[in-house]
Amino acid sequence: SAQATRRGWLPVLSPALVMVAMTTKDARAATIVGTPKCTQQALNVLRYTCSVQTMASAEVWIDFCEDSSGSGCTFDRESLHSSSGTTHSFTLWNLKPSTNYDWQAYARDGSGHDTAGTYQFTTSSLADPDQDGTNEVDLSSISFTINTPGTYEVENVLFNYACRDPSAIYETDYLIIADASGNIVWYQDVRHIAGTSYSSISGFSMTRPERHILVIVDHEWIIEYDLAGTEQGLYCRCDASGKCPDGIAYPDVCFDDYVHHDVREKGDLVWALTAEDMQYHDPEDCNKNDDTGEYVDFVMDGLYAFSDTGIAEEWDISEVMTPYGCSTDSYWGSKLSGFNWSHANSIWLGPDQLWTLSLRDLNRVIQVYGDPLDADYRDIKWELSGDPSDTGDDWALTSDTGFDDDFNRQHHAWLTLDGTMFYDNHNQDGINSSTTRAIEIEFDNSAGVADIIAEYDLGLDCTHTGSAFDMLPSGNVVVTCGPATGSPASSVIQEFDTSGSTEVWEMKINCDSSGARNGPVYRGRPVFFVH
Repeated sequence: SAQATRRGWLPVLSPALVMVAMTTKDARAATIVGTPKCTQQALNVLRYTCSVQTMASAEVWIDFCEDSSGSGCTFDRESLHSSSGTTHSFTLWNLKPSTNYDWQAYARDGSGHDTAGTYQFTTSSLADPDQDGTNEVDLSSISFTINTPGTYEVENVLFNYACRDPSAIYETDYLIIADASGNIVWYQDVRHIAGTSYSSISGFSMTRPERHILVIVDHEWIIEYDLAGTEQGLYCRCDASGKCPDGIAYPDVCFDDYVHHDVREKGDLVWALTAEDMQYHDPEDCNKNDDTGEYVDFVMDGLYAFSDTGIAEEWDISEVMTPYGCSTDSYWGSKLSGFNWSHANSIWLGPDQLWTLSLRDLNRVIQVYGDPLDADYRDIKWELSGDPSDTGDDWALTSDTGFDDDFNRQHHAWLTLDGTMFYDNHNQDGINSSTTRAIEIEFDNSAGVADIIAEYDLGLDCTHTGSAFDMLPSGNVVVTCGPATGSPASSVIQEFDTSGSTEVWEMKINCDSSGARNGPVYRGRPVFFVH
């Protein structure tokens, strides 16, 4: 739920103000009028909207607790405060399905306080999560397997969930937050935006400190949700008349290129990876028609940075690299026809205004100058190749600790606060290597050496369609294998201790026998609610 540490009582009043308070105390301005109500939010069984009316302007919040026994509980959770006014509304989240919750409303001002309750509501099951009467996606059927071999830190994980239904039509992706015990405590259906029977999530992140979720839907939408399910921002790929793919002209910002894989907030801007077809000479006869003098399309990755009013930054890789080689990657389907030669899959924005991009199909990470005041603005600062024998990049890739000193088809590259970098990767050529891991790299600028100093071996054979990682406050690392090979399709989210050698927590998420588009989970990230 939206939770916060209870605010302290009002500060000590001056003598004059105390006199006013004493003369008005009997009016009890904070008195709660009528019966407060908590009702299920439309289309979501794990969010409740509570309304409270007070006699005069007052501070109000909701205390609540999980009444698993049905005999009452201690109010150990509360909503965010409404600081003033007479009409107050709250949304409670971080709720479990099919569970009783006791709650009460609490109001106060300078002259008194009032409490109403106790009341109770019971959440529904997740068999029909949007409560439209049609069980097109049964979230109650998600299978979680939890393993806790050690002391773990993760409280909740945010992930997208997509499996096929029995008719082999892709079900919609849901954004889901599950707790470490395997209870779904929050979710968001994104179909109502795209206006389709199913939709595909290709990237998401959580903003800090607001805990809003940015999500890419169908490569044509970027939506920002708060945990109450309210849309805080909406961007779409518009047509010439400024309308979104559903035919409605209502976005905050329009854009032209497709968006994919990664979206994140940095400062006042929202950043996303982009892609478009561009024509290039085809000396390698990529389309196999024995004509090396023609031109063909290549998919060129790039970046958008969105402000509240428009596109503040636009860049693409054609400014710094010319496509080479031929790719049979079918990632873009009918949206783009070009050869997908680089396949960017993550963007990291550092405090020094550098852009770090992972280029999966090139087994390469690049860093680009992103400061408009820099003389090399928009140019490559350095390249790092997964092949340690590659003399064309700027680093000698090594490992002084005995780890394999290469990487292959990496995902989700980003910088930590002390200047190191992680990759989620396969470190051997070939799709079905069994050496999936996350690695930490330390850069020695003076020697030009990138040294692999830590390894988190997943012990799984993960395919190359997803995966992610994050670091917890203790230094433990949470890594997603999305998906692991096998049947039925499954994804695994693991927490490793700081040594990298010990797994302390694992959540396995399965699809049914119908399988999945990219596995049940594309990426997973740890989440800590405010308590």
